[in-house]
Amino acid sequence: MHMPKKFVLVLVGLLTLIQGSIWASDNFIEPWQVSSLFGTTGSVQTDAVGSFINPALGATMPFMSTQMDTWVFADPRNLQSKSQWAYFYADPYMLMGLYSTNLPDNTNQIDVHLGFSGGNRSVAFGIANISVFNQQHSVNDYFHALQAGLLVRPIQQLSLGATFTQNYINSEKWNLYVDGGLRPFGSNLLTLFGAWSASDTFTDPNTQRWQAGVSVAPVKGFELYGKYNSAGSLTLGFAFRYGMLGLSSSLYSDKQDFSGSLTAGAGLSFVMNKDGFAMKSSSAAKSYLELSLGNLSAAPSFFNSSASLFTVLETIHSAKKDPAIEGLILNTTSLVASRSDLWELRSSLEDFKKSGKKVIAFIQDPTFDIYALASVADRIVMDSQGVLSFDGYVAGRGYYKHTLEKLGIGFRELKYFTYKSAAESYSRDSFSEADKEQYEAYLDSIFNATKQLILTGRGLSSEQFAILLEDNFLLSAKEAKTAALVDTMGREDAIRMIIRELSGKDYPVQVFGNGSLSLFQKGSMPMMSLMSTYRMTSQQQDIWGEPPHIAIVYANGETALQGGMNARTLAKIIDDLAQDNNVKAIVLRVDSPGGDAIAADYVAEAVKKATEQKPVYVSMGSVAGSGGYWVSMYGTNLYATPYTITGSIGVIASWFYDAGLNNKLGFSIDLLKRGSHADLQAGIILPYRDLNDAEVKEYRQWILELYDDFVAKVAAGRNMDENKVKELAEGRIYSGTDAVQNGLIDDIGGLQYTLAALKESLNLSEDVEVVIDEYPDPDPFTAFMEALGQTSLPKGNMAKLAAILIQGVSRPNLSPLAVGTGFFETVEPRIIQNGQVQALIPLDMIELYQGKESFGTVKF
Repeated sequence: MHMPKKFVLVLVGLLTLIQGSIWASDNFIEPWQVSSLFGTTGSVQTDAVGSFINPALGATMPFMSTQMDTWVFADPRNLQSKSQWAYFYADPYMLMGLYSTNLPDNTNQIDVHLGFSGGNRSVAFGIANISVFNQQHSVNDYFHALQAGLLVRPIQQLSLGATFTQNYINSEKWNLYVDGGLRPFGSNLLTLFGAWSASDTFTDPNTQRWQAGVSVAPVKGFELYGKYNSAGSLTLGFAFRYGMLGLSSSLYSDKQDFSGSLTAGAGLSFVMNKDGFAMKSSSAAKSYLELSLGNLSAAPSFFNSSASLFTVLETIHSAKKDPAIEGLILNTTSLVASRSDLWELRSSLEDFKKSGKKVIAFIQDPTFDIYALASVADRIVMDSQGVLSFDGYVAGRGYYKHTLEKLGIGFRELKYFTYKSAAESYSRDSFSEADKEQYEAYLDSIFNATKQLILTGRGLSSEQFAILLEDNFLLSAKEAKTAALVDTMGREDAIRMIIRELSGKDYPVQVFGNGSLSLFQKGSMPMMSLMSTYRMTSQQQDIWGEPPHIAIVYANGETALQGGMNARTLAKIIDDLAQDNNVKAIVLRVDSPGGDAIAADYVAEAVKKATEQKPVYVSMGSVAGSGGYWVSMYGTNLYATPYTITGSIGVIASWFYDAGLNNKLGFSIDLLKRGSHADLQAGIILPYRDLNDAEVKEYRQWILELYDDFVAKVAAGRNMDENKVKELAEGRIYSGTDAVQNGLIDDIGGLQYTLAALKESLNLSEDVEVVIDEYPDPDPFTAFMEALGQTSLPKGNMAKLAAILIQGVSRPNLSPLAVGTGFFETVEPRIIQNGQVQALIPLDMIELYQGKESFGTVKF
């Protein structure tokens, strides 16, 4: 719950107190009195009432969950005589309670609890301030007593709690409440519980009480309980929870035979994000779910969590198990994602269809990749004004050799491995045979993978596919329907027609993702949008003890100590997770083209140490090559998509120097030195000279030693012979499919597949609750800057030069092979790292296009 909402609830409670004109008392309602009337005991209960008895209980609730309980008590023989009422609120961090009871002089007293909790479901603590108000005194007692609670649930069968309450002014006024529960079967099917309480003294037996009871929950969401205490009183009750609503009732008798005074209570609760504790909603409220997606990010976003790939995959998985969801509508209108992420999304939708539920895809101007995703659907609806680009794949590299020559920038390529081609953009003006060979192989692999998806999804033959690709690559909606690439033309109405066709009736549509992109979420009224927004089902169950945690650690960006994946920080995170007993395993999600070998080794060594403590499975995204593969190689198991670029086991360095640039700009330099190599980095903007033969020899030895180290580490990590690794190395890249065949990874699969394999290795069944934690935590400042569309400022002297030279220069985008960034934006980081060994692959230069983007798009 958001903090403003919490403050509103607190304010409501305070206003209730002001309206009553109530005054201070000398004593507080003891936890014993509360637990005698209703519920089980503080350490056993699962609702907000329990937090009034033990303030630590809230910390055991699911993240972002809330519960509000309202109770009224009266004599069942005279329901008009309301004797007590109560309101309780709890979430994982905060609690508030108002408890009003009648005093012997027919006045009333209200106890107000306001506190906080922390910890987890194994060990939790809480603290609350108690204010007591009645009409017997003339001083407002806002600070009456302090209550502290401790809750320990070391195993699923045992729960122990203790609450100590101390009067602020009178130190002789205190209460100790100790309770516990035992679940022989490890679930809430049967719970035995008891409690003991003492007030003000341990020596007077009259102040000490005990109670014992039993609770049974024959079905989820329904509980029956009964308890007996040392005074001879008896309490019986039940609780029923359905969806977000709950109904409870209790009957208290001060005599076993119910011949004395009776107090009956009825409670109503409203709960958020505690689905695992309640009966599920019936199938009468079935609906379709629209996935309205925009830019799909590889890691969690601070401002837009629904854009995270993992969140989208989890939503699809949740919808698969949700009986209220009849089918999915995939709205691809504004979807932007990498080929690898699109493949993972498609795989998740394939799994969704195994449940027998339907998938409808809506496309507008789909690219080749977006269409491959949509082909998973049972039906495809295309906007009647749209155009489908069935054009295949193209690969190209931008070359700057002649640009450097014209600018007067010299370049030396320190390349000693056949396929390590990251520097060829500066040393050549066309593909080398080795570079062409490796990218031809990669292009064939991913093209065949996409072709097979489309053939399987739409039931096309290879001949039909070839005709479309070669002779009819640009299709209007009518042409696409004629070619059996889509089923229907239209928009919202066409989709509703398909829903009736597939499911036999009209269904309402809920929305997940970006509501502004939705076809079905009309208008901008917040409440209407909230009502039609899909919420994933909470997995938390009524099980004691902290459930197993699996950590997903995102290693995104270049391998750099600062910036990129922030290797030092990332290594520390992995080290901490390795030592955390609650974390049973780690998934390292890698999306990195490489970079600094030192930074890559920081993370790799952290992964290696972590595998000695627990499994570390690696899930590779779009690219995990060179330094990206380095950080992955020690993983327990490695998985990639068919589109993942991986491998590139090799090392390369480059040297930029002044070959006339300074002369053109009117700069000159004069040096004094001590040491024949002291002037190696000297110069204005760039080093003023090239490497000499002795220096080239030193660099070569350094690179070869680092390469041998890289190969040895891969051999150790993958349990392969070093000679076999060398055969696969030389800087060559591989698609995920080829990497499996060569033993560089273990299997083809995305993030969900990796998690499933990991759970299976831990013997965790599908229905066992598992908490997924994601690291690093999103940085709000970075997220804010990204939200404003800003990027990091360039650094270094070359950036300053670029800013001067780039002014007034326009670069027409004449071809899909046109360089995606300005020349100086590309060269600048290379020059800043001049002479440093870069474990890079050439993804920043190679562009794999689907042949569309802005080229050839018709606009009106």
